Amino acid sequence: MATDTIRPGHNLSLTRSALNAMLDSNPVAVERAILRLDSFQTATERAVRSTTLRNHVGFSQSWAKFGSSVAAQIRRGRRLSYKQIMAARKCAKFHGSQLVEFATATGRFAPKTGSIVL
Repeated sequence: MATDTIRPGHNLSLTRSALNAMLDSNPVAVERAILRLDSFQTATERAVRSTTLRNHVGFSQSWAKFGSSVAAQIRRGRRLSYKQIMAARKCAKFHGSQLVEFATATGRFAPKTGSIVL
């Protein structure tokens, strides 16, 4: 992976506004964010495309069906439509605190390229 990623414990971190700017400007970042959120779902939640635990991880109840469906489509190599990208962007922004926390805690944010390394 990139050598310019932030290591845990460094002062640099991803902010919510930086994440939102990234999501607004890069459809690939939206897809990666959706896949990362889907990875936070439990195996059962992924299988039933719903949220079964109130653990504040992964998709919320209102976004679970859409998020799981779009994540499956991305994993199958299918491109998202413009409307799907717009809705997925809204979903990723809604769950932005999880993405910021993940990127900051793991150091998986590349500041030079402005992308989350997912």
